[in-house]
Amino acid sequence: MSSGWLYLTAMIGMYGVANLLQSMAAARTSVHHTFDPGLLVRLAGQRTYLLGIAWAQGLLTQCSLTQWSLRGRRVPALMLAGGAAATAALIAWAGYPASMVGVNGAHISNLNPPTLAAVAFGVAQCGLALLLHDRLARLMRRPLAWAGIALVNLSAMTLFLWHQTAFVTVSSVGLLIGRVPGLLTAPTGGLWVAERLAWLPVFAIVLSGLWLAFRRMER
Repeated sequence: MSSGWLYLTAMIGMYGVANLLQSMAAARTSVHHTFDPGLLVRLAGQRTYLLGIAWAQGLLTQCSLTQWSLRGRRVPALMLAGGAAATAALIAWAGYPASMVGVNGAHISNLNPPTLAAVAFGVAQCGLALLLHDRLARLMRRPLAWAGIALVNLSAMTLFLWHQTAFVTVSSVGLLIGRVPGLLTAPTGGLWVAERLAWLPVFAIVLSGLWLAFRRMER
């Protein structure tokens, strides 16, 4: 096994140990943030960062582990299947919320600080992205599709930096009105999903206003 894979494995293992210690502390004190959240955030970021390096260097598509050759689509497929299975198991038997972001009514958030469920889900997402890479690359050879993505990419940093502000702004206004369905209520069924989707145009309008105000900063 190469030093890169050993380092990647060690970082993921360290994250798992840190998360286990956090869970043990939370079980004793009923305070989810007993363990240092900063360490979890750093380890979670390292895991994603290292997966990106592994892909860029071809380790995820052209690597060999001992005598078993993992080439082509096999590693991404294992990442998708393993990450999805681990996520489902952590939700079903370890008490992690099904939502990977914080929602009303959840006893903890999978992102504050990042949990092992969020890591497993991220691995599954990376595997799916790698499996779709070639198909998406072919799609981007179409001029119209490429032009649309290129246009949005011109403001990618602005959208990234201000999308949470748009969300908080809409939520804050909704809080003044009351517990608006789909915005500040807990997810209790399929109707909540439909209500949440109905708010997406409102978020998009507010984000568009922020984009108009700050996009010049990106140029």
